[in-house]
Amino acid sequence: MPGWYMRAGNATISRFTEDLCAGARRPVPSFEYAKGTHGEGRLRQSAMAAPSPSEGRGFAVTGLASVSWMAAAPAALAAAVTLVLVGAPACYALGLRGIAAWGTAPLVPPAVIATTAVVTAPLNVRWSPSVAAAALVAFTILVLLGSRVWAWTGRGSDRPMSDPARTRLAAGIGVLVAVVIGSVVLVRGFGAPDLVSWTWDTTFHYSALAQILDSGDGSSLSLGALGDPRAKSGFYPAAWFDITSIVIMSTGAPLHVAANATTGTIAVLVWPLSCLFLARQVFGRAPVPLLLTSGLALAFGSFPWGLFYWGALWPYSLGQAMVPIGLGLVLSLTGLAVSDSVGRGRAAVLLPVLLLALGLAHTGALFGLAVLSVFPAGWVLAEWARRTHRAGRTVRAALSLLGVLVAVSAAFVAVSSTATVRDMAETNWPVSGTASAAVGEFLLNGTNGARALWALSAVIVVGAVSAWRARSARWIVTAHLGIGLLYVMTAGVQSPTTKSLTAFWFNDSHRFAAMLPTTGALLATFGIIALATSLQEWAERRSWFREFRLHRLATIGSVVLVVLVLLGLTKGLYQGRNALLLRNLHRPSVELAVKFDFYQRITHRIPEDAVVANNPEDASPFLWSLFHRQVLFPHINGSGNPNQRFLADHLHEVTTNPRVCQVAREVNVRFLLIDPVPTTRRIYPGLEDPVRAPGFELVESNGVMKLYKISACYPNGAPTSPHAGR
Repeated sequence: MPGWYMRAGNATISRFTEDLCAGARRPVPSFEYAKGTHGEGRLRQSAMAAPSPSEGRGFAVTGLASVSWMAAAPAALAAAVTLVLVGAPACYALGLRGIAAWGTAPLVPPAVIATTAVVTAPLNVRWSPSVAAAALVAFTILVLLGSRVWAWTGRGSDRPMSDPARTRLAAGIGVLVAVVIGSVVLVRGFGAPDLVSWTWDTTFHYSALAQILDSGDGSSLSLGALGDPRAKSGFYPAAWFDITSIVIMSTGAPLHVAANATTGTIAVLVWPLSCLFLARQVFGRAPVPLLLTSGLALAFGSFPWGLFYWGALWPYSLGQAMVPIGLGLVLSLTGLAVSDSVGRGRAAVLLPVLLLALGLAHTGALFGLAVLSVFPAGWVLAEWARRTHRAGRTVRAALSLLGVLVAVSAAFVAVSSTATVRDMAETNWPVSGTASAAVGEFLLNGTNGARALWALSAVIVVGAVSAWRARSARWIVTAHLGIGLLYVMTAGVQSPTTKSLTAFWFNDSHRFAAMLPTTGALLATFGIIALATSLQEWAERRSWFREFRLHRLATIGSVVLVVLVLLGLTKGLYQGRNALLLRNLHRPSVELAVKFDFYQRITHRIPEDAVVANNPEDASPFLWSLFHRQVLFPHINGSGNPNQRFLADHLHEVTTNPRVCQVAREVNVRFLLIDPVPTTRRIYPGLEDPVRAPGFELVESNGVMKLYKISACYPNGAPTSPHAGR
């Protein structure tokens, strides 16, 4: 996101009951995506009766009866297909099989789909599922042809090591368990699939989706210009938006349901698959680690569940979920992968695709992968230098290390000196506590004031000791400590020096906390195996163990016992706690209920081609994304367009300043929406309530919220003009 991130505070949602709204049994709007008469997408609206309070369940924007979990299943299935399934053929075409193919599949769709949106936009090709499907098919064919040519030249004979059936079975069961655990957390935490998240970031996300659907332009080069119809470019990574828009257009799911389905699928499917692939590169073909890692990755509150709450940073979630894939590919390139399932040549092909996927998902995740990759690459370099020194070539080793250090430092300085990073460095977050408290939060996995995960943290400590003893896995320990240090810098220090290192992540401790489960899940797996091994060795020294000949059950039995104890101590890998984390965000809101009720009432009073002047700090941007009426400011950051800024400052001068009507007609602003809320960022004098000022005609009011027609500029009505958002 741009550098205007601020704390979301107590975010609210639209899940509410009928007794919170004015008027009993008032029709509640339902939305679905449909084609317009001229091929342009629009949100089609219908009405249905709201459920009575006696049913004991709330409803969101679309009404509970219209979007149940069963009704949302097609959107979730479409998200799974778009995020994972469509990427598998290209990975198989590259020569990967089994765990490697499915574990790397999630990197293909974001890279191909988002790149296609960038390429087709200047060609005036409207964004659609068919365009994305054609691009994926073309990419798969290209990869297949390239693989055949590579094999024909004799350079592609290094077939990656295949996995035995028991390894694949263990991995499949592990992912299935993770999907079940994650789905339970989502259902318990959300309560309903059609909930609307009202935070400063999601305001942008919803409006960006609406812009893609209305304009047919999903390019990352234009999405950053959201809200400024004059801007021709403005970069913002659009992979998450492009994928979610495909889910909307292919299933007819409501916009906010598709957003929930896409982000939920990232959490319960993409993230476990990515961690499984990384575990395969770290532990090799051993079944037990592959059985454990996917589920353990969902036990942490900081990711994936924390980013549902903080932000909510849905595009960053997509990028962060792919970071383990990139780290696994780095292990192939550095030779640290155990029984490498990819191969160095294929990793060299996949890594640029992954970097493209991360860059078009969220650049913060790309920087995160760069930091994590330093540790395995640095370990290999240090080992090489040590061997070179022992071989008597100390000068060569020293010069090589110095050269790498200078190159990395130069790259860091070059990137840090860019205007974008300098702006990011100016982002100020108040520390959540002292540096010593942040260290404790890191060690106990209770980041940013969350409750400590005592049992899981103890297992991670045991795993860190075990991994350090393994020597080749020491880079995991150092990487975990390195990310922890960056977390402490943001959560407990925030000095000018630390900001120079953490600017790439907006100096945000939540983003570093989200990186910890990548290495934390590996260390937890190491810990369980170490505890099970110690238990097995203890049992084997007992006479009764030898007497009953229990050696065959020793390994699996010790693992099962340790896992059962951990499940008991964590109450099912903290399912309830993580569900409560989501529920704290998605809780009923009387305020938003009243707002949406009023928006529904005024929708028919506003022509589709009209623009409504609004204060972006209230919920009015939802008028576009959920009720399909264009607003002047579709997100909190406002716009750099001078006409929009002028109206925000001078619209109240409509009868005294001739330029006001001139600008209003130019941007087609015909109405003014008043929703008095405490303003925390900027004062908009032109958007305040005109009360009985001349030039404004009151159209609708609920006593607090008001809709005015700007009668001074349109005394005889307004001519029909193109929709400002298309």
